[in-house]
Amino acid sequence: MATEKHRRPPQVSTASHSLTPELIRAIRYREQIWDILLSLERDKRDLYHFRSIFDIRIFFDFRDIMPPEVKASYRSMLDLPGVLEWDEGGTENHMFMQRVSDLALMDGSGWAVGDPATAATNEAWLRMRCAHATRSELNKWLTIGQGEFHSSTYYGYSIGGLLNLYDFAKPRVSIGL
Repeated sequence: MATEKHRRPPQVSTASHSLTPELIRAIRYREQIWDILLSLERDKRDLYHFRSIFDIRIFFDFRDIMPPEVKASYRSMLDLPGVLEWDEGGTENHMFMQRVSDLALMDGSGWAVGDPATAATNEAWLRMRCAHATRSELNKWLTIGQGEFHSSTYYGYSIGGLLNLYDFAKPRVSIGL
């Protein structure tokens, strides 16, 4: 039996028993996740519409524990020329995903935007979409969808962009919703 002098403090004993193989794998997995995000940004600079709704949620949910280099990659999305990617066109659901998620990042991050015209364009696009949310527009959505083949499949993606804005933007932008 260990003498009082050789006993470990309870905190040390608890910590060493807490480092289970599962916890060690989880820590390594988290580091791998950050590496994957960085490699995605490095290898595929294009902001793909379907990626944007998840990228923005990842940023806001985990920015407090993100490594500095991952946070810097998000910051670069608002610098020129990266910020111009947010203004790409596409079908309606693509624009909801990308443009509205962009507004959430621009507004909620507090970072300066490398091209203020992109922010203004995307905000104007959203305000126009909300202003035209009349009864006939709602009926169109509920009967034929967003105007593309199997469009109801994409409702969740469009709504994902709006949820990013609602969850993460300051009231200045989301007030129009």
